[in-house]
Amino acid sequence: MKTSNNWQTSVNDLVHNFLKSLNSLVPVMRAARILDENLIGYDDWARICDNLFTIMVVEPIRESLPENEHLDFDLPMYNTEYETLEHFSLIQINQKDAIPGKFLTEETSIFYCFESSGKNENEFDKLETFKIDSDFKIIEESFKTIKISGACYTCLISKDGHWELLDKITTQMY
Repeated sequence: MKTSNNWQTSVNDLVHNFLKSLNSLVPVMRAARILDENLIGYDDWARICDNLFTIMVVEPIRESLPENEHLDFDLPMYNTEYETLEHFSLIQINQKDAIPGKFLTEETSIFYCFESSGKNENEFDKLETFKIDSDFKIIEESFKTIKISGACYTCLISKDGHWELLDKITTQMY
């Protein structure tokens, strides 16, 4: 018998938990030769990241939305480029303690993936971001790597041609 409880969290906490899970896997993935000494991995690592991102970030956000919005909600897969992001919701990067104001301008940084600076061989400690243009296409020259410290994450939910900012969520814990 399944019992459920409401779980209150934030998009920021979901993304930070995802990062912690990636970092906890580093020693094992390096020993299995799925990650190299620079924490670069290929197909197997990509599948692991995609599954963890879906389970730890995408699904809790989706489950927090009204049931009639579940099918319309989608985030880009982790560390994946798309021709257009028009029908996706997005993880926005804010500076710590910033009050999100206008969003989805050409100045908005969007979450792409975590990277290693090489300073700590067992940890992803940098964040790769990008920006999109008014046609929802990635601005290729906008990819930027920044320090993780000070970054906060919120979700921009695409709804009927406009955006809603989602930060705190309540979802089911099974």
